[in-house]
Amino acid sequence: MVRTALALCAASGSMALAQPASAQFFLQSRDFSAPAVTGDEADLGQAMPDATSAEKRAAMVWHMRAALNVAALQCQFEPTLLTVSNYNAILADHGTELQGAFDTLGKYFLRVNKAKGVKAGQAALDQFGTRTYSNFATVAAQYGFARRPHRSAVTRCSRRAASSAI
Repeated sequence: MVRTALALCAASGSMALAQPASAQFFLQSRDFSAPAVTGDEADLGQAMPDATSAEKRAAMVWHMRAALNVAALQCQFEPTLLTVSNYNAILADHGTELQGAFDTLGKYFLRVNKAKGVKAGQAALDQFGTRTYSNFATVAAQYGFARRPHRSAVTRCSRRAASSAI
């Protein structure tokens, strides 16, 4: 009886001192916290020379939409994350705002490529979209998207939009 009690004490004591496996590091979320973006950051998307503040805002909205779209596509392996339904809800709830951002970007690329013609402006807009998606469709980005797509981009951009609307 004493041996059993000692064995149980030793076993429970060793479990209490057990350390987490190093593989559990990958189960921790990345830190996506940052101050509100303005569109002037050097590492935020592609350079947009001579862009107005409205055009920079439209680019940030379009980047967020592209990031959430890639997150929905790459993270649908896990239905409990609800990335697809959340993304579709964003499209339904904010379609007018997203269309406005896209129209503003289209006008920007037509304006800066005016000398080259309408076709060049459309090509520049297409290239902008392709590069934006390519930046989000990396293996490193997938890890972060699957863990926190709704908390990182949406919360920060929503706060920024709310503060700029005042």
